[in-house]
Amino acid sequence: MSFSDFTRRRSSAPTTTAEPPFDNHLADMIVRSSDNVDFHVHRGVLAMASPIFHEFFISSHYPRAAEPPVEHMSEESGTIDSLLRLLYPVKSPVLGDVNAIVPVLEAARKYQMEELALMLRKKLVSPPFIEAEPLRIFALAIRLDLEREIATAAKYTLRQSWPPPYTVELKNIPASAFHRLLDFRERCSTRASLLGSDFRWMNNKVGIQSSWAWFKCGRCAKDDAYIVVENQQRYPRSWWRDYMRRAESALRENPCGNTLKTSTIMWPTLQSIADPNRMCGCATAQALDDFRAFVEIFATEVEELVSEIAEEFTFN
Repeated sequence: MSFSDFTRRRSSAPTTTAEPPFDNHLADMIVRSSDNVDFHVHRGVLAMASPIFHEFFISSHYPRAAEPPVEHMSEESGTIDSLLRLLYPVKSPVLGDVNAIVPVLEAARKYQMEELALMLRKKLVSPPFIEAEPLRIFALAIRLDLEREIATAAKYTLRQSWPPPYTVELKNIPASAFHRLLDFRERCSTRASLLGSDFRWMNNKVGIQSSWAWFKCGRCAKDDAYIVVENQQRYPRSWWRDYMRRAESALRENPCGNTLKTSTIMWPTLQSIADPNRMCGCATAQALDDFRAFVEIFATEVEELVSEIAEEFTFN
């Protein structure tokens, strides 16, 4: 976009004045929205925020006149109002949903307002938006060619059951992008679920301890196969191995760290640890704390793996 995109066209349609503070007649310029709302602004503010405006003002020669010059913009008044409120030292606009964020983000990128665009990109993938609508945000990020946000949204789709609810934004992306998302999910599912049965990742993993109760309890039933922890062979207790089997199955469906913390996966193990009839070293508050610590380490391992896979992908 360049300064040639601005026009000084005349229109017979009636205009209205924007809400304060953009009704200040001490301003030196008016920008008129596509729906004919006049915003009284200051060229200096726009020039500092946008090289597009800066170039335009340098190239324009405004005649001396009693009234400030009027420049027409293609954006609607709601978008311009939010954009200006983010530039001026006034209360920020409420961008309470994705529909409010995207047009302002598009305008900020169009006028090369880099810092503002960066802030809006972060907001787009912040809770609760990304948690509620990851597939929609993935599609929007594909359309807008937002590389970091594409990867972030792709990872959040792993938290959803598949197939997820349809979103109309899918109409605006190529089928190849959706196919790559499916491929990404399949790879994450395959590799993350293996962490529940191939325990090599646990050896010398920071935080994993061979002294944990389920590695040394003398009363609980042992699993048949040993694992290596801190370079030592350990036979985990059956209740811990049961948790890992549930985790492996669940990660096939939703390959993300949060899966390991759901009540469906955790509750049977917590019940087993807290069983009052269990008279062994596993039935202690310390064992419960240790197990929760392990789940956090396990979840982090899954998230790191998913991020590693995401870095290998080009979605658009």
